Amino acid sequence: MWGGVGEIVAEAVRVVRDSGLPNKTDSMFTEIEGDTWDEVMAVVQRAVEAVAARAPRVSTVIKVDWRQGPSTR
Repeated sequence: MWGGVGEIVAEAVRVVRDSGLPNKTDSMFTEIEGDTWDEVMAVVQRAVEAVAARAPRVSTVIKVDWRQGPSTR
């Protein structure tokens, strides 16, 4: 069938890291930052597709923090 879940999650994280967008991964979440909705959602879609290629089911939880104004923090 397929390997452990960790290997599959690692594939999704690899997609995020390879995107070039600022990101951070911890034990529970992967954060992605971008200038537009479309660029961030394109990375999410590629990550989901990478997991779907190796697993019979994909569950994704998305939390959005949309902030207007300058990008410097």
